[in-house]
Amino acid sequence: MIGPLLATACLSVGGVPTKSSGYLRNVGQWVIGAALGLYFTADVGQMVVSLWWAILLGIAWALAMEFSFGLWLHWHNAPHMPELSAKHMRATSYFAGAIGGASEMTIMSDRYQARTDLVAASHSLRLVLVVVCLLFGNGHQSWGSGNGCHQAQQPVVHGAIDCFHGPDLGRHSVDGHPL
Repeated sequence: MIGPLLATACLSVGGVPTKSSGYLRNVGQWVIGAALGLYFTADVGQMVVSLWWAILLGIAWALAMEFSFGLWLHWHNAPHMPELSAKHMRATSYFAGAIGGASEMTIMSDRYQARTDLVAASHSLRLVLVVVCLLFGNGHQSWGSGNGCHQAQQPVVHGAIDCFHGPDLGRHSVDGHPL
């Protein structure tokens, strides 16, 4: 997925008109949703319930970061966009800094008369930066391994998914090595 993402970004920046297919986007979302849904077993559900406090803490952290980033965007960009009213600039800054799907934030920003082009560009840039940083940040450890997991001497279980053996929350050791 990195190739098409970067190719489309480079073509768009180069001025080449690009067009996306709504049908293919929906098919891709169904495929990703089904693949992720396969990992939501009863064990994963129990783990989610047992970690309710961490989930709430993560939500609070994300909302605080989103609000702070929106304030920074407004402070930094408002002087450069005098054509926008204060209300529309706040809406643009808020939705551009919000943590969420690019399409949802763009649709919501349109309802509040924000600059949807800037909101979409902000989320697109965030997506590209995260994906490319993860690729190259983890690439030196797993480049060419095919599974994207860190190749350590002892397998490590991160959350509900063991990179070497798939989801299994009930295990207390992997290949004889205690976790």
